[in-house]
Amino acid sequence: MIRKIQKTKHWVLFTLMFGLPIFFQFVIGLILMLTLSAEGYPSILGFLSFFSLFPLIMILYIGVFFSWVWSIGIGLQKYIKEGIKLKTRLFKVFFFIPLIYILFLLLTFSTSFFPGVLDGNQFESHIG
Repeated sequence: MIRKIQKTKHWVLFTLMFGLPIFFQFVIGLILMLTLSAEGYPSILGFLSFFSLFPLIMILYIGVFFSWVWSIGIGLQKYIKEGIKLKTRLFKVFFFIPLIYILFLLLTFSTSFFPGVLDGNQFESHIG
């Protein structure tokens, strides 16, 4: 896995980390502009329906970013001079702290601010 990420072209990583989220943002904005209500505001249900995509986009970004950091921190050690040895144990500890923290926040915000997002029933409490 580390070797595969190290061989990935820079533009592919950039597209996965920034290009796809920006593309989704433009698509969501375009759809919201096309579905304006009579008062000139996007419908709230249409707006909230796109937030169910937010956790998926964040998981994609987090996965690509942390895989890239892991491949640099662990995978490139074989290219360091013979006499130098990095402390990977400390790197692993400081690697997993923000990863667990971000995943916890993503799960907490998804379930508390948008109940039903994970099970696909995000409008059950709003409609009836």
